[in-house]
Amino acid sequence: MAVTACLVGTSRTPNESGGDRDDGCGSGNDAASSASVLLGKVELDKVLFMGGLESKSQITCGDMADIFSRAGGVLRELLGKDVRQFSWARACPLSLMRNRSSSPSFSHPVDDSHFAPLTNRSSAGHGVDRKRLAVCVAAHVSSFYAMVLEKHFAAARAKGEKKRLRPKNPFDEAKKVRAMARKRARSEAKSTRPSNKQLIAEATDAKVRQMETKAAAAVAAAAAAAARAVAAAENQKAAAPASDGVAAAASAAVAVAAAVAKATAVDGAGRGPILHTAAEPLWALERAASRMRMDQVWRRLSVPLLPHSTVASVVLLSGPALSSAARASISVLVILSRPKLKEAFDALATAERTTVGGVPVGHELAVMLTLGEHDAVYVFSSTLMQMSSVFSFNESILSSNTFISWVGGFVSSTAHMPAVLSFLTGEPMAVAVMAEEIRTDMAGRLLPDCVWALPGARRGEVTTERQVGAFGGLSANVQDVCDAGQREFLSNALLDGSLAEMEQRKVACSLPVAVLSTSESASFTHIVDEEVSMETALSAVLDVLESWDSSVTQFVMLVNIGNVHWVSATVSLLPGRVVLYDSSRDSSRAKTHIIWRLLLFAHQAEMRWRATRGDASVAVHEWAVDGVNTPRQQDPYKCGLFAFAYIWCYVQGQDLSSLSGVGDQLRLSLIFFVLKCGGARLKKQCT
Repeated sequence: MAVTACLVGTSRTPNESGGDRDDGCGSGNDAASSASVLLGKVELDKVLFMGGLESKSQITCGDMADIFSRAGGVLRELLGKDVRQFSWARACPLSLMRNRSSSPSFSHPVDDSHFAPLTNRSSAGHGVDRKRLAVCVAAHVSSFYAMVLEKHFAAARAKGEKKRLRPKNPFDEAKKVRAMARKRARSEAKSTRPSNKQLIAEATDAKVRQMETKAAAAVAAAAAAAARAVAAAENQKAAAPASDGVAAAASAAVAVAAAVAKATAVDGAGRGPILHTAAEPLWALERAASRMRMDQVWRRLSVPLLPHSTVASVVLLSGPALSSAARASISVLVILSRPKLKEAFDALATAERTTVGGVPVGHELAVMLTLGEHDAVYVFSSTLMQMSSVFSFNESILSSNTFISWVGGFVSSTAHMPAVLSFLTGEPMAVAVMAEEIRTDMAGRLLPDCVWALPGARRGEVTTERQVGAFGGLSANVQDVCDAGQREFLSNALLDGSLAEMEQRKVACSLPVAVLSTSESASFTHIVDEEVSMETALSAVLDVLESWDSSVTQFVMLVNIGNVHWVSATVSLLPGRVVLYDSSRDSSRAKTHIIWRLLLFAHQAEMRWRATRGDASVAVHEWAVDGVNTPRQQDPYKCGLFAFAYIWCYVQGQDLSSLSGVGDQLRLSLIFFVLKCGGARLKKQCT
């Protein structure tokens, strides 16, 4: 019983082997061999022919499950009372053990570790194709597994699940030839298709030709009008006194000359082109903004902007001047600053509104940019739109350079993250390891990429507020992460992402806690730097409370003061207490306003809670307001991080006092937390 001998751990002697196959588990010679098994096309075809198959893809997951089940049943029956000694490692053919088997028809080689059912724990990550190869190799080297494979497919054909291999239909090959010819023709047509750059250039040339045609028609019309004016002046001269005729002809000639000059002339050239230029035209920079990876972006230099002394004036162009300006606008290399860009847009819009009778046919308004005595640059509305996109890309280059410089400073650090920050990292971690993971994660992303998102509830979908809440539909992108690398800035998107993940992890609280988003807290306190009125605040508070269950007795939130400072607040209904944490210990009128709005929120939440419990008749207790100022930030720009850390520690029941002096490690941990949570959510959505 060779199979039984293999299963209990003994090996066969070479004399027991009856040929080049082993009886289920191979031979001693096979076990001693270290050569790889190559399953060539001929050998594979023989194995497939046993099962009446045409290709390896016909071996399905169900087929492999039944083959392993049949083989395992026979082997367990042979073991009898020693069935507990059964394992797929012992049932593996010896020719497959400790050897790598491959085939030109399969992408990856296999060994004895792949010889197990798909449902076995050791099969995690192996893939179906590797299992097919393992089964085929076993059937090739073992007569036992060859018999199991043959019987399985014979039973499958008897049930009608598989069809016996039939000779190929010669007409099928003809169909394949025709299909390949069509595919080849499509590929050739695609290869001759012009690129996007060529299409843009052709479209621009077509537009320029159209404008030139209109301008030529306008010039011809102006010349005809001039001829008619001259003829009218001559007739008037013949009928009127000599002095009057000379004056009329002179005025007509001046009017015609002015019209022609306005339609065809442009101001004279200066003393050379403007020096503050980019290395690439605007259209190329606009395209790079959406296609360039971050590891390429942060190696770029920012584009110089035109100085504030640049003058932007609106001119009316036509004829050759319009054609020349339109052609030059394709390769514009200058970028206006934000104030100057707004000024140019406003001037162009004003000129379009105030032009009497609208812009004449064959004419077009343009913005003429002049800097000192340099050559003027003419840009149109579409050019200004491109300039706006490139300006945003330029700001992204600057912020990404700041971000990678800041993160790179931690890569060589030998310090470890403080234990108190494990609530963000999940485990103790070296600062250099965390910084390297953040840099690697960001390097392959594009600027428009989303790093974290919480899908909103779809229409008609049944969901709970805890699953979506006020954070459904919110997202954070690459630019938000780059902005967080600037010490004086922290975006709402990154804070909302952290709050949303905290709302999903509030497991340490004995009482339900509602985590408000930054937009919810701003709706009844401050919007940008404007204080919210009492009427608007009351309506916003009721809307916020309506989104939470009436059983919630604790509320936590981040509040922004004047668009420059972050504080955090907690509202507890049972003790009647409002706590405002401010890491800077400053006092201002805006902070007092926020305290009054928090009390408004607390009163409305308490009345709603009592009404649902039947305690509406009980008098509302006096609310206590406590101010907390420790730990205190050691610089003027970490208020948002400390405010978030206070709320997290409050929800998780941890102590915040040990956070003083943590510095940029807190910011680094927050970025790492959002990136890892966003990656986990994306992976979950894909699976």
